[in-house]
Amino acid sequence: MAPMMMKVGMLLFLALSIHAAAPREQGKACEDRQNGEFTKVTANNYRETSAVTDEEELYDCSTTQTTSGVLRCLEGQWTKCARVCGRPVSTDANAYLENKETSFAPGVKIRYSCAVGYALSGGNRHRRCLPKTFTWSPLTIKCERSSCGSAGEILNGEVIYTGVEFGHRATTVCAKGYLLVGKAIRTCLSGGWDGRPAFCEAVQCTKPKTNTETLGPWKASYAYRQALVFRCRQGTLVGQKAISCSENATWSAPPPVCKDVECPRPNVPHSSQSGSSRPPFRYRASMTFSCDPGYVLEGQASVSCSLEGRWTPALPQCISPREQGKACENRQNGEFTKVTANNYKETSAVTDEEELYDCSTTQTTSGVLRCLEGQWTKCARVCGRPVSTDANAYLENKETSFAPGVKIRYSCAVGYALSGGNRHRRCLPKTFTWSPLTIKCERSSCGSAGEILNGEVIYTGVEFGHTATTVCAKGYLLVGKAIRTCLSGGWDGRPAFCEAVQCTKPKTNTETLGPWKASYAYRQALVFRCRQGTLVGQKAISCSENATWSAPPPVCKDVECPRPNVPHSSQSGSSRPPFRYRASMTFTCDPGYVLEGQASVSCSLEGRWTPALPQCIYVECPHPNVPYSSLSGSWRPPFRYRAWMTFSCNPGYVLVGQASVSCSLEGRWTPALPQCIWNGYGGYGYGGNGYRWNAYG
Repeated sequence: MAPMMMKVGMLLFLALSIHAAAPREQGKACEDRQNGEFTKVTANNYRETSAVTDEEELYDCSTTQTTSGVLRCLEGQWTKCARVCGRPVSTDANAYLENKETSFAPGVKIRYSCAVGYALSGGNRHRRCLPKTFTWSPLTIKCERSSCGSAGEILNGEVIYTGVEFGHRATTVCAKGYLLVGKAIRTCLSGGWDGRPAFCEAVQCTKPKTNTETLGPWKASYAYRQALVFRCRQGTLVGQKAISCSENATWSAPPPVCKDVECPRPNVPHSSQSGSSRPPFRYRASMTFSCDPGYVLEGQASVSCSLEGRWTPALPQCISPREQGKACENRQNGEFTKVTANNYKETSAVTDEEELYDCSTTQTTSGVLRCLEGQWTKCARVCGRPVSTDANAYLENKETSFAPGVKIRYSCAVGYALSGGNRHRRCLPKTFTWSPLTIKCERSSCGSAGEILNGEVIYTGVEFGHTATTVCAKGYLLVGKAIRTCLSGGWDGRPAFCEAVQCTKPKTNTETLGPWKASYAYRQALVFRCRQGTLVGQKAISCSENATWSAPPPVCKDVECPRPNVPHSSQSGSSRPPFRYRASMTFTCDPGYVLEGQASVSCSLEGRWTPALPQCIYVECPHPNVPYSSLSGSWRPPFRYRAWMTFSCNPGYVLVGQASVSCSLEGRWTPALPQCIWNGYGGYGYGGNGYRWNAYG
């Protein structure tokens, strides 16, 4: 009996030893795990559960785009990474993904938009991460190149297109006699043609400045091809008698002036004079000279009075031919240049043998030295080109020497205007010097650039080189050139003006509460309503300061979404059929089913539920894997919600955990699956709720 009791005691001791050792098996480290593809992290980086200890090894699953979560060593095995969808590659070059993330949970929807310059023409802009395959649903979005259509008609000109799609240009070209106001080139952008339409304005020439009389109306400006005819009551008309306004807003020629020109009485000894002119000798007066008998004409017989108040060509001379042959001696001609008869053609009486000297070697003499009647003739005294004593004035005459009595004329430099004094100087006959220069030139002042309604003019100054900038009040647009510059003749260009903003009548199928006009003024508002259908857009819009509406005009749209069908769900919401625009529904899955997608949806303008209708998918647990065990219960797949299973360990193994488990709403076996651990003795087993003897033996 004693040996039998010893044997029983030993067996009990062994069973207790096995029972005590079983929990230690749980702490075994997970081995042979290849974690090179994941990044090791610490407990401080992982806060999903408080059960993580600082000693526990953790690996970040998000190292790759197709997994997420953290790997942990539980019950001697590594947990699994959660499967996700990586960031998809777009299959349409004209669309881009709005979402910025790199990985997405199953069931998540992502959204695409068309690239700049392209518009949605069809298909679906959404894709979904499929839960079973962890791949993306097909991308069906269709994006077509945006079209801007017509850039508008233009009076007195035309619009030349390179095309009407995104990136193309429309160029406004005005007809002859019209000037472009606004931007010539507009570009087709994703929102339509940029800028505002230009227009062609009739050319206007400003009233010319002249001291003449005008035959015809004297106005502030003249239209293209309009002509002016001038005349003088006193003096001579210098310039073209008639000028016309050209296509570039300038006159065909400078306006003429009335000038009081008088030439001195002509004195040619030994001659007689003929001609239609009598003193005073005005501009274009003409004279013809004939020498007395015994004298030969040297120079041109006919002369006329020029604009400079001189006879041109120079007055001739009547010379006796008998005196031309006498020799002249002891003449010091070193200061003059000897010339031949070929170089001197003022008279036909010069012979090839005659000695001639050019007096114009110096600026104070002119003419030619000749030997007449045994003596050298004298050089004519003249005045040289004077040096200006006023830096703001310049000499108009181009010659380098001037005959006695000749007047020269000064003008003020660019940017300066005559403020006093005399603009002429005269070569004094007795001293051959110039009369004093008394001209006074001051910096030009343009004065006011004009008043402007509904705006203001901002000046940097009103003298030469300063600018005047026109700025329109809010609700008004500038027409013309904003900046004008003060030049010597006044402000350049034409005055701009401020035009009230006008918004064109919006295109819509709604009814308007108020007057329906072709255009509307700044801040004027329109209110819309629908007799049938739903008003889509803002109920009221107003004309903004840049001639556009504050929002796109609404439309009346008859939108109806199909009856929503989500099997294994119940629905709630305020909407009943028919389901119009903005109707909403909320879905709740039946027990044993889990919602995939968004619970709440609404009827969109496209007549589709958005986001897409969800699905109620039955809860399914993974195939239970407990090595060295046998099963009883609902052991055939699929393992749906509430399915249950009971495990029995094979002989020689002891059960650690609960023998019976069931499939929970979360798709997990609960409690956790047990384990069958080898007890080392083959004939004994350990039950999760106590000890039992195994019949194996």
